[in-house]
Amino acid sequence: MSMEKFIKPFPLTDITTPRNGAEVLLDNYWLTKDGMYFKSKRGGTHQCNRDKRVVDKVYADLLSSGYECTHIPVAYIKRGQA
Repeated sequence: MSMEKFIKPFPLTDITTPRNGAEVLLDNYWLTKDGMYFKSKRGGTHQCNRDKRVVDKVYADLLSSGYECTHIPVAYIKRGQA
């Protein structure tokens, strides 16, 4: 079963542009593709981890089909926005 049906894309600029009131995540590895990052469809969980191996393992199938594991030194996120 493909993990693609459980995630939805958002523009990388949403998390790489500083914003007032945003929470800062430092040195995480994000699932990305074509200038987009991903959240889960249920719950809106950001698809990232501080440990690159976790992203590589969980998304191995997607990574072999054009997705990337991208290091983003500083991400600005708003919790609770799915």
